[in-house]
Amino acid sequence: MHFVSMPLEPSTTYVPSNALDRGEPPVPDRFTYAGATLRVTSVVRSWRSTNTDRGDTYLARHWYEFALDDGRQAVVYFDRKAKPGRPRWWLYTLSDTETDADADATSVDVSNLRPAYYRRKISPGA
Repeated sequence: MHFVSMPLEPSTTYVPSNALDRGEPPVPDRFTYAGATLRVTSVVRSWRSTNTDRGDTYLARHWYEFALDDGRQAVVYFDRKAKPGRPRWWLYTLSDTETDADADATSVDVSNLRPAYYRRKISPGA
């Protein structure tokens, strides 16, 4: 898997699921990334991550691992706290080939990883 961390443009058609019943965003059946189309064939797994602010815990992101039509795997997240006009769907990692996806699937757990801007500490007076 290769770290990407780039915004995705979602399609307006969705993978059939009951996501809305579970309080999750509907999953687009394809995304545009760097001029290429990433077509989702299945959702391999999904999970959620939270943030804590002043003692309260908030649902921050919905994470998905997708199998793509070209044999690659993609880890994508939906940012619930994105500001208006900012991207909500992000490509986190992308495998090169089906073999790459198989090799990394057991060795890389991205369920608790967070981008650096969530880990930054702001010093007093900054």
